[in-house]
Amino acid sequence: GRVEDDDFDDDDDDDFDVESANIAMDEVIRLGKYWDGDFYPLTAPVYSEDGFAGYQLNRETDGFAVIFRRKNCGESEFIVNFGGIEKEALYSLSLCDEDRNTTQMTVCGKEMSDGFRVNLTTPRTSLVIEYSRIL
Repeated sequence: GRVEDDDFDDDDDDDFDVESANIAMDEVIRLGKYWDGDFYPLTAPVYSEDGFAGYQLNRETDGFAVIFRRKNCGESEFIVNFGGIEKEALYSLSLCDEDRNTTQMTVCGKEMSDGFRVNLTTPRTSLVIEYSRIL
């Protein structure tokens, strides 16, 4: 569901951004189909705040990965090694950052599985990478 302005009474927090909430809900709904796919951890399961965290959900021809740069992480670059990718195939990628800035690109499967570089320049940010095989 969608959130509407009239869902809140006058005593609620005036800083609540209905548009941002709806964008986030649309993303959850769009990515929900991948939870039935294969799970790939992209980092070790650690509780330290000085590194990256990430995971990937993959179906046969498409999926997504989420990368989190934790608050004490001193590095901005992370290398994603996607699982379940056909090295000979071509993929369409959509990278969406915290501010909903989106970059579209086409990448070969070999680059995705052997090491796709991403940059998160600010600590405590994330990046969602959606992909779909095109060839």
